[in-house]
Amino acid sequence: MQLEKLKTIFTKINTLPKKILIPLGLLLILAIISAFAKLPFTKPAPQVIKTAPNNQEENVALNLSQITITLNKPLESLDEISINTLPIINFSPKLSNDKKTITLALSEKLLEENQYVVEVNHQQKGLIYSFVFKTLKLDTKGFGTPNFLDYLNQETEEKYPLFDYTPFTSDLFDIDYLGPKKLGVVIKTASPSAARALVEQWIKQRGVSPETHEIVFISE
Repeated sequence: MQLEKLKTIFTKINTLPKKILIPLGLLLILAIISAFAKLPFTKPAPQVIKTAPNNQEENVALNLSQITITLNKPLESLDEISINTLPIINFSPKLSNDKKTITLALSEKLLEENQYVVEVNHQQKGLIYSFVFKTLKLDTKGFGTPNFLDYLNQETEEKYPLFDYTPFTSDLFDIDYLGPKKLGVVIKTASPSAARALVEQWIKQRGVSPETHEIVFISE
């Protein structure tokens, strides 16, 4: 029935004079353009082109400090994207200057031998990418396993950056660790004020900032 009605309408239109058909056609074209202009066109969602760790990466360090997600085009703001992790990871997101890379600064260590799923969601398109990575396993049965040695080296570098240079002995003072990033200095002949300047210089010469360590002076 509807088809027959449409045929009847078009038949009647065709019988109209050309001077009426032309303006009528223009009106129809304008109406179609106006209708399309009101449609809710949206921009295509960005695509993830690189992540760190990589998808399916294994033996990721437990003290991983950040996760990065790089997109193929810049974002207007971080509000465009939301990140979900399973298990939950506490992080602080930051957008790079070119607005193409999201950095998630992790605030805690990851779990041992655990698989993590990271989902990247767009505010309009929903889930646009997901990737997984797995942390390393610490073998506590022996000290000769590569995993344990890697973990031990990471812990030592983080908590005792001057481990390879201590204990240190000189005519003026002795230096050794009292705890993580805490140096004990036994003063021999120098005054405490002079000793501090010399100790800080000694730390700088080994590529470490003195501000990262607590220095405790001990009289001999």
